[in-house]
Amino acid sequence: MMPTNPEHSPLSEATLQARPTHQEGRTVVDSFDSEEFLYRRYALVHFADGQILPQSISFPKPSFNRSKFSRAEDVLHVDCCDGKKLPGWGVLESSTSDLCVSAESGDKRKFTLYPKHVPKPTCYAHSELWCSSPSSEDAKPTESSKEKLRILLSRALKVKIPATA
Repeated sequence: MMPTNPEHSPLSEATLQARPTHQEGRTVVDSFDSEEFLYRRYALVHFADGQILPQSISFPKPSFNRSKFSRAEDVLHVDCCDGKKLPGWGVLESSTSDLCVSAESGDKRKFTLYPKHVPKPTCYAHSELWCSSPSSEDAKPTESSKEKLRILLSRALKVKIPATA
């Protein structure tokens, strides 16, 4: 059984037709509220034993949509999928505070994820999780740190809209 977040309403057919907000001259909004949700799409193959598989979370800069500018289902709309249709895919969610995780490398360097608003022309809500270290705002985590970060992210993500394919 997949964990779901009962605080949010299920997807309705009417919302599938609405277009996500396009950038259309809007500027980047750098600040994120700690309880703002981030949404990410997934397929059933990304799921096992009731949890998202860590290896299904891409690095660098995993992609999300922010709830301040979108609905959960917008991550499944062709405008936010680089023109691709993804029937049967579902949506995961987590608060930004739960996704701002850190991991230490074998040489004791600390890598921390933070959200960054990176709008696309047809998907204003598009955001990414960037990685920082004490020496860089755009750090490249070590392989061991990446694996730790993936595990922490997979534990934080909950099903918002169940996948069917």
